[in-house]
Parts: sequence; C-alpha cells; structure tokens
Amino acid sequence: MLGATQVFSTPSAARRAQKAKQEDIEQAIGLAQYSSALRTKRFMQRDPRVPADIGAYKAGLEVHRLRYIKQTRLEANAPHSGVLEHGARPFWAPIAPLIEWAKRKAADLGIVDVPAGQQFQGPASLNADENRAAEAFAYAVQRAIAARGLPARYPMRNALPFALKALDRDFIRHLRRIARERRGPGGGTK
Repeated sequence: MLGATQVFSTPSAARRAQKAKQEDIEQAIGLAQYSSALRTKRFMQRDPRVPADIGAYKAGLEVHRLRYIKQTRLEANAPHSGVLEHGARPFWAPIAPLIEWAKRKAADLGIVDVPAGQQFQGPASLNADENRAAEAFAYAVQRAIAARGLPARYPMRNALPFALKALDRDFIRHLRRIARERRGPGGGTK
C-alpha cells in the first residue's frame, strides 16, 4: 500500500487506505523505537567509554516498551547512573566503597607492580603495604570528591548519535517490511 498509486472508487475506500497507511507508519515507528533501543543498549554495553568497574551500570541498562503511550525507553537503573550522566556536587563520599574500588583497581592505579604477561589476582592478593597504599589512595579520592565533586561522564548522551542512526535505519527497514507484507506475495495490495 505504501508508495503505491491507487484510484479509489469511493471516499470511504480512500479513508480506509489512508487509515491503513497511518497504522503502517505507527507500527513501523513502534518497532523501530524498540529495536533501536535494544541496539543502543548492546552498543553501550560494548562501548569502552562507558565506565565499568564491577559492571553494575551496564548490567542495569533496561529497555521498556510502554504501549499505552506508544513509547520505548532505554533506562539506566544502577544506583549511580545519575551521577555518571550528570556528575555530582562536592560531597563527603563513604570510604568503604572507595577502599574496595582502590583495591580492585590496584594494578591500574600503580599500587601493585604486575610483571609483564601476568594478570592482577585481585584484592585478595594484596599484601599489607599494598592494602595500606590502596586505603591511602581511597582517602585521597574521598578528599578530592569533597573538594571538587564528580564530573559527568555522559554515557547516555554519548550514545545518542548511535541511537539516532539506529532509529533511522530501523524505521526505514520496518516500514519497507510492513509495505511488503501489505502488498502480499504477488506485489498487489491485500
């Protein structure tokens, strides 16, 4: 039906055809929203720019289809997702999570020297001096957060160009598929 030229015998036939076209477009929009949201979620889960310490942010990405308002949402449901997207004003951060973070990242932070060709064995492999160094680093980070806050990392905003391209591609793809289905196997309209 879409893209086809037809002569209608009655005004009611023209209205029905117009309504069918509108329904096709709305269906294509809904399908495109959902499929592009799923693609954007997968993109964000693989994107190295999206911060990932223990993976809570990437694991908390969820796609919700809200049929009653014809909308699809990609949501980040990790407790710290708002801070990642928008940053935070200076505050006194709790020290225990910072210490655990410093211990997990000890090799990346230079607290532990890992010989070439070997992997860091994790916080359990730290000796007493390395534990103290990780704690000192965590306290320094705590003071920096109290002085400067946390900068925004913008994971959702950075994924927007990909999401818009995916939405555009998916809308065209779904619209063409719906039009083919409506035409049927012989190429005529159903």
